[in-house]
Amino acid sequence: MAENTADTTKAPDPTGGYRNAPTSAPGGPDTIAPVPTHIDTVGLVAVDLDALRAAVQDFEDLKAQADAPYKASSSYSAGAHPWGEDPMGASFEQNYLPSAQAAQQALESLVDLFSGLADALRDTHQGYQNTDDHSKAVVTNLAKTSGL
Repeated sequence: MAENTADTTKAPDPTGGYRNAPTSAPGGPDTIAPVPTHIDTVGLVAVDLDALRAAVQDFEDLKAQADAPYKASSSYSAGAHPWGEDPMGASFEQNYLPSAQAAQQALESLVDLFSGLADALRDTHQGYQNTDDHSKAVVTNLAKTSGL
């Protein structure tokens, strides 16, 4: 990176100067600032909007993958007894249902988690996209009004 070695140059004094003195006002804009050669990127955020959009789809897919077994397992907790209602079926149910209900709650939690993450990432993506669009519009308008 090239270092800026240009000296600050004195702007021409206006005719008559400050209070009719031969120079401009003290502390005023009487010098031309050097052009910066390095932009400090500390505090800047760079976001890959395409990758963020892809992450939204990934969580939507995960939600769908967890949702299918959740929906399938809900029929058992709704009262279906495919194991029968005889004493052997009742014994099976007694051992099976607590674990099945815990698994169903875990699947429901996963569906909610993946759905929430997809929604949050979608909102984050939209926020960054809106900010990017606004920044582009501001720069475009500044360029138009300044004649660039």
